[in-house]
Amino acid sequence: MVVGSIWRGKRIQPVIKSIIPVLITILVLMIIYMVWRWRSELGGGRENFENSSEEEYSKVNIDGVRYEVIHMIGKEDRMNNIRKQEGIAGIQMNIFDAVVGSGLDLEKLQNDGLVKRPWDTFRYNNASNEEAKRKVLNGEIGCYMSHLELVKKIRDSDYEGWTVIFEDDLSLNGDFKKELQKIIGYLQKDTTRLADQRSVASSRESSTRLADQRSVASSRDMSTEGGSPSSDQIDIVFIGSLGQENCDNGRFKENLCYATNFWGTQGYMINKKSAAKIYEHIKYIDQEIDQKYRGLVLEKKINGLIVIPTMVKQIGADSTIV
Repeated sequence: MVVGSIWRGKRIQPVIKSIIPVLITILVLMIIYMVWRWRSELGGGRENFENSSEEEYSKVNIDGVRYEVIHMIGKEDRMNNIRKQEGIAGIQMNIFDAVVGSGLDLEKLQNDGLVKRPWDTFRYNNASNEEAKRKVLNGEIGCYMSHLELVKKIRDSDYEGWTVIFEDDLSLNGDFKKELQKIIGYLQKDTTRLADQRSVASSRESSTRLADQRSVASSRDMSTEGGSPSSDQIDIVFIGSLGQENCDNGRFKENLCYATNFWGTQGYMINKKSAAKIYEHIKYIDQEIDQKYRGLVLEKKINGLIVIPTMVKQIGADSTIV
């Protein structure tokens, strides 16, 4: 019997030796798979977000985006330009009547508290540049108030989503909708990623891994005081501003950068959920509207991104500000 046991043991040993590498391989593959699942849940599919294709962004639905253009009634050349740009870009714009600055009573505006201080000069009255010290034009206040009233309209509307605001001297190209799909797609994908992170964090409250997930999720869902804002915190996207030519202050995604040094309001997008906050910050006039936006972004009172290069240019027409 002893001899038989030894003989059987010798026959089993080779089988065991051949099985061990297979078991080790299976174990390693299982570990790799578990790590991959863990990283995917923790990052909310970040690898898919980063590698999204042009074809995927072409499927982003932007039919619900609203387009508003500020236009001074009676300026036929500008109305003709609006219709021309609609045809080029394949969109339909709502006409928003501009506030005519020449008809404004500046003293009344000051007495009503809308204008914070006397409009003797711009805020740059200490500058050496004489142009910076010139007296304000009524039309520049009218331009500001046009944007202010349009933001108020967005705030009070039942519409949920993004509204694109143009000025009537805009110039678009045939790729406008395609470029807009990408911008909306970047924001939607990152918002979904953050939502997935929160979902993972809230569904596993008993595990140690939950604490790590919450830590990572919260670090990527930063407030304006704690770092760069996430997409669900973006209030405004400047798609037609000038001045800023690079992403030195940080790149949100591809050509969508964190806004710093820019001017002009010929094209920008406002998120409906942020309209009330934006309105509260701009309802008192103390400088031009584009400089007001720039200051609010730099002071981190609103979260703004800018598209580089610009998606909206200006035609070479003279200003209609009066």
